[in-house]
Amino acid sequence: MSNRIHDLLNEFLRKNKITIKAQELSLQILSHPSYPSLHSITGVLDHFNIDNLAVELLSTKETLRQLPDVFFAIVNSENQNNYVIVLKKDNLIKISFDGKTYRKIDEDSFLDIWNGVIVAVEAENRIDLEQINTETKKTLNVLVFCLVFALLFASFYSNPSLFQSIYFGLALVGFSFSLLIAKQELGFSSKLADGFCSISSKVNCEAVLSSKGATVFGKFKLSDLSLVYFLSLIFGWILIVNFSTSTASLSILSIVALPMVVYSVYYQYFIVKNRCSMCLSIALVLLLQGVLSVLFLPESLINYLTIDLRSGVLTLFSFLFVTTLWVFVKPLFKKEMEYKKLQIKHLKFKRNFNLFYSAYSQNKHLDGTINMPEISFGNINAPVSIVLVSNPMCHYCKSAHVDIEKIITKHFKDVNVIIRFNVNVSYKTNLTYQISSTLMAIYHQRSNEACREALQEVYKEDVNLEKWLRKWNDLDTSLYDTVLEAQHNWCINNTINFTPSLLINGRQFPKEYEINDLLYFIEELSERFKEEAEKTPTLEKQYI
Repeated sequence: MSNRIHDLLNEFLRKNKITIKAQELSLQILSHPSYPSLHSITGVLDHFNIDNLAVELLSTKETLRQLPDVFFAIVNSENQNNYVIVLKKDNLIKISFDGKTYRKIDEDSFLDIWNGVIVAVEAENRIDLEQINTETKKTLNVLVFCLVFALLFASFYSNPSLFQSIYFGLALVGFSFSLLIAKQELGFSSKLADGFCSISSKVNCEAVLSSKGATVFGKFKLSDLSLVYFLSLIFGWILIVNFSTSTASLSILSIVALPMVVYSVYYQYFIVKNRCSMCLSIALVLLLQGVLSVLFLPESLINYLTIDLRSGVLTLFSFLFVTTLWVFVKPLFKKEMEYKKLQIKHLKFKRNFNLFYSAYSQNKHLDGTINMPEISFGNINAPVSIVLVSNPMCHYCKSAHVDIEKIITKHFKDVNVIIRFNVNVSYKTNLTYQISSTLMAIYHQRSNEACREALQEVYKEDVNLEKWLRKWNDLDTSLYDTVLEAQHNWCINNTINFTPSLLINGRQFPKEYEINDLLYFIEELSERFKEEAEKTPTLEKQYI
């Protein structure tokens, strides 16, 4: 039964392009107090912040045709209600009772067994797994580096001439400066660009780059044209040298580009009356390439005009390819920058203490006392009392424990942190119970610090829990069944159905915030709670 519902829910989310760790999904659905009811399914969806709707509708064709293409439903099969996944396309229905196999039925057959109850979610490209692995990024960077190195090696292995080598080096320099300008215009910070733009009091890169003259026909930024130009030269040079054809087409481009040098210098010195050191550097590169093209190609003017056809085609291809690539890539960079700005604004808003405290104060106050010895860290008389409800097998508890450990380390005197487990002591062979009872034993039979270290080991990503248990097999863990049972009952009585769950001075942590956000509010919370305690001296101070 448990596997079937988990498989159904996992497949249902996958069909909606929502990915949750299978192990975590199974843990949360099976540990829900109302499992296997429909409420447990919607509760799990709410826990993972997945927008969902559970309703009972009329079992009609009109209703069915207005429903999403994928939904969860309850049907009557073999005289009992069963959960199914429903895939709807045109007038054809596919249903799955196990999340693995589907069978086709028509609308009428489905309506005969459907009781009208559905669960639908908002389909979106939501990935709730880990972010792209840093190792993958490193591998990608290595592959890109190897590809570039291979191209350059192949090019210079072709024994380029002195002119070709110098020309290529200048193109790389020009591209580097163009890239710095493009990054600055897009809003990406660069210490190198800042250094160039602060060389002299007469240098004002922003004034030059934001002026009218920095745009051609009111649409094309000279920085974009410069970037495309030099990158096209690099790409074209690699193609031309490897195909052993003439570089005359590149030389002519450099000579044709010389008027841009005059325009750039004249505009900066006499029109905008500001200097851009990076722009002047690009102008110098263009000048050197133009002069180089004249000095190293002593052939007659006719030879310039009779360009090798392959050279011209390869040059044209490189410009078209790079231009298309930049037109596609630049908007992505812009979106990334806009996202970063939005993220900064979001964090400023989210880390506003008054907004946080307002959301926190609206949560119902719970009686957090158990009156039994629990795992506790920090200052028992601290103004901020935190209860972390955890489960050793909960994947999301790993990051919660990392965040709480940071808080304990940084604000040891200002917080009292209680680690409370939501585990069922009835199943003593269960790994969850064994780990929880062992942690309790370490805390009471060894030391506070030993327990903190043990918690860090348990909640590591790559921990071997069986090996960890063998390390502490000399402890008497049966002494703490009463405490664990009291903690479990407290969770049930206070409807703490999911882990991790956090309470601060008796109130649940606001759902609008992540646990790692709490680190920014500890000092202000401490001050606020102290002030409140001073205003109500007749009330006995309560600790959770």
